[in-house]
Amino acid sequence: MSVMLYNKKSITKIIVGLVNNDVVIDEVKNLKHYNERCSSYPESPEDYITRMVWYMYVGNVTAYNLQYRENQMIDFKEYDVKVDEDIEESLNKLGGLLYNVYTNDGNFFVDKQWLDSADDIKKKLNCTKELTIHTKA
Repeated sequence: MSVMLYNKKSITKIIVGLVNNDVVIDEVKNLKHYNERCSSYPESPEDYITRMVWYMYVGNVTAYNLQYRENQMIDFKEYDVKVDEDIEESLNKLGGLLYNVYTNDGNFFVDKQWLDSADDIKKKLNCTKELTIHTKA
């Protein structure tokens, strides 16, 4: 297993792709972790997605640095990106990011609740996509 480093612009594209999809927003509203957080600190689904993917980005950089004994910096710049990819591409990248927050020996640097939320979103949308494909056939 190797850790692939995601750059901040790619992360921003994942965020933009997810927050601009109504199915993702609806799924976030049903997440246990989101609702627990909202009971003490209300936030929008879009802010929750942004925070979740940001934490995964930081975890990815940390895992990469430890795996390869590098010192890649966390990029705090804001990037303006347009939605130029479909939700399937954002989900593929989210899945890749989920895989790349772990080192070879299984260490990860993101709270499990955030990782579970990302996994739930990915699974729900993959299931929805499969149902849509099945219905069209």
